[in-house]
Amino acid sequence: MPVPGYLEIYEQFLRELCQEIDIKNVNSIFLATLIYNKQDWQAIQKKESDFELLKHLEIGDDGLVRVSAVIRKEFDQLFKKYLGEQIRWDYI
Repeated sequence: MPVPGYLEIYEQFLRELCQEIDIKNVNSIFLATLIYNKQDWQAIQKKESDFELLKHLEIGDDGLVRVSAVIRKEFDQLFKKYLGEQIRWDYI
């Protein structure tokens, strides 16, 4: 999430996770992010006009609103650093 230090927060989470779980015994990991349709997005913008995350969303060709590709790529690189190629992106 585009909040100050968000990558550092997630990196700390991943370090702690890898200390607690033997990742080699995990077959796959799915990261999920919420997606919205355009009407949901507009309603959220109206209700939460100062919500920083809204500035980092994109409307895709399919009409769904997602966190930007740049942010998804940052997360992908960070998670692969700790979890290897077991990671799969998914959307809910």
